[in-house]
Amino acid sequence: MQVIKPLFCLLLTTCNQMDSNDKIWKMINESTWLQEDSFAGSGYTFYENNKGEKRCIYQIYGSGVYAVSQSFYKVTIEKDTLKLFVNIATSLEAEPDYHLQETFVFNDSCLETVKDKKKLKLFSKIPIIYVISPSENGETRQNIEEIKKMSIR
Repeated sequence: MQVIKPLFCLLLTTCNQMDSNDKIWKMINESTWLQEDSFAGSGYTFYENNKGEKRCIYQIYGSGVYAVSQSFYKVTIEKDTLKLFVNIATSLEAEPDYHLQETFVFNDSCLETVKDKKKLKLFSKIPIIYVISPSENGETRQNIEEIKKMSIR
């Protein structure tokens, strides 16, 4: 009985944390958050790929072009903290080598960077991912369903 009590408390704590993580993910999944930190700003779009992995696309928006660059991140959630990891493996054959790139605190439906306390505002409740250069048919956004299929490590 003495062993079961601490084990039950540990299990209850773990379940509560998972519920919290799931609630945060449900609030940010398939949404775009704007960071007004540069000329045209930048944005983070959160999504889950077809394998069920939490991911994020970070884009720097341009003037006269839709996006000047983009980066893909693996996302983890611990309590109220989102961590974005970038794969710095030097080749596709190498094992993924994830390094922490950015950390956010989710508080009162707001994302805030841990490093410099910049607040991100919800830009869109649907994912908005701009193209780097418009296609021949003039398309300015990338299709989230196509991105979900991509094998990004």
